[in-house]
Amino acid sequence: MKPVIVGIIPTSQLFKKECPYDDFYKVINMYPKQIFESGAIPIGVMMHDGQVNEQALALCDAFIIQGGNCVYPYIYEVIYYAIRTNKPLLGICLGSQALAIFSAIYEQMDRDRVYQIEEILAIYQKLKQEYDGTLLKHLDPPHIHDQEKLITRTTITQYEHPISLIPGSRLSAIYQCDQMDVVSLHGFDYKYIGSDFEVTAVAPDGVAEAIEYKDPNYFIVGTHFHPEIRENDHRIFEMLIKEAMKRK
Repeated sequence: MKPVIVGIIPTSQLFKKECPYDDFYKVINMYPKQIFESGAIPIGVMMHDGQVNEQALALCDAFIIQGGNCVYPYIYEVIYYAIRTNKPLLGICLGSQALAIFSAIYEQMDRDRVYQIEEILAIYQKLKQEYDGTLLKHLDPPHIHDQEKLITRTTITQYEHPISLIPGSRLSAIYQCDQMDVVSLHGFDYKYIGSDFEVTAVAPDGVAEAIEYKDPNYFIVGTHFHPEIRENDHRIFEMLIKEAMKRK
């Protein structure tokens, strides 16, 4: 069997400055490193001015949406594509926030037809108006999730905090526990979760740390925490690849 191809959806900065060389896509090294060491082939999924091509997505057996600073429309397109085609997807940090937002959008969608990105964004704008302009909750610092400027290669474990995993969730099955220590690097919480998804991990301060698509026939998982930062722990990446192999 051919190796599993995992498409890594990059973080990006687009059209924020006048210089065209300030528009970029970026992949953090830890993500392809985890995929390589877990036995699959990572590829970066590139866009055209922030627009994703489904032919590029079709090359991939699974997806990782990595962290970043802005949920661009192409991220929603990738999530929607992964659900439509039943390809495993792991969203990390911003990727999990995008899953939470999309869960609210998806709840409003007719499952008997395919939506274009403009229609998805129209639903999103309507929901934003209903939820005071955002589907995320800002966390006022200081808090245990705001450690990005402090983390170094040698201080990772100093900034871990515990989370509780919901029994019976995919996450608890992957890590074989109901509590574990993680590193978070985010400043938001999910505000509203659509009925097809559920929160499956919570930090001591009540902030959600994971989200999953409820349908057991799919692997659509988001972690607010950063599993890639624990370089010797490949379990969630190995499960992503295992789920992709089942569908090849």
